[in-house]
Amino acid sequence: MEELTLISSSSVFAHSAKSCFANSIEKSGYVRVSLDETKLVEFVNGISEMKNYFARCNDLQISAIRNLYKTKKLLQLDLQLANQTLTESEYSHEIEANSERYSIELSEIKSEDDIFIIKNIIHEVGMDEDISVDEICEIFSVESDSLKRI
Repeated sequence: MEELTLISSSSVFAHSAKSCFANSIEKSGYVRVSLDETKLVEFVNGISEMKNYFARCNDLQISAIRNLYKTKKLLQLDLQLANQTLTESEYSHEIEANSERYSIELSEIKSEDDIFIIKNIIHEVGMDEDISVDEICEIFSVESDSLKRI
């Protein structure tokens, strides 16, 4: 068996390494690994799972930003209608002609991780107590029924 020293200041990397090679972590930030094929496969799979997790976090964050922007654009349109700078006919035409600017499509939750990620985003934004299930669904493009199933 050969030894391999991996250097990383990443806490994510260290967490994955620690779960696979708990006895090999040194306080200096180095991970000393014996090349045991089973543990190496577990380690590589752990890194792959983390990559997928962070990609999904990114997807949900981008979706939330897009949906909030669409909501803002619709509210601007509503305000123009209320201020009578836009007729009802113009309003209807704008929504029909450019529905992709204003409509939010809902889909099912893909995994339990999605709920965990959404909860973390809501917590980080500081909206834990001020947000309804309907608002969560609209912001993150998820169907409320799929929230109940998981």
